Amino acid sequence: MGMLSNLIRHFIRDERGAALAEYAAIFLVLATAGTVILLTVGGTLTAAGNAIDGWLNTNVVANF
Repeated sequence: MGMLSNLIRHFIRDERGAALAEYAAIFLVLATAGTVILLTVGGTLTAAGNAIDGWLNTNVVANF
């Protein structure tokens, strides 16, 4: 039984995978936040791009 308890104790103290799990969790939070921000702001950016495109076509391209 001593060998099994030593194995369990060693497994509990081993923290090599903890850093990888923390980095994966941080990446997941940042990816989710970035996706939410892009989905929220995406419509506004599209409208602004279309307004700029319309202005350029009316005021610049039409004059040439």
